[in-house]
Amino acid sequence: MRNQIPYPVVRTVVFAPFMLAACLLLPGALAQDLRTATLVGTVTDASGATVANASVVVTNTDTQVVTRSKTNDTGAYYLPFLNIGIINL
Repeated sequence: MRNQIPYPVVRTVVFAPFMLAACLLLPGALAQDLRTATLVGTVTDASGATVANASVVVTNTDTQVVTRSKTNDTGAYYLPFLNIGIINL
């Protein structure tokens, strides 16, 4: 009778190097395509008090893409995935 290596061990030994390579190479490949920015801030009035439910409009001057958001209860806004470029806020 031969000593055989159990199938799950063989599968792990064969599969592990491919997973390791994917984990090391994939983030770098994906990072090349990410050309976006996130804009975060707080809207305040002249007295320094935060403004809830204020409209925030960002226009990319290169592409004329307009992105809209509203502030939350504390006056904070969050605009993710904006194309990088010169913007008007």
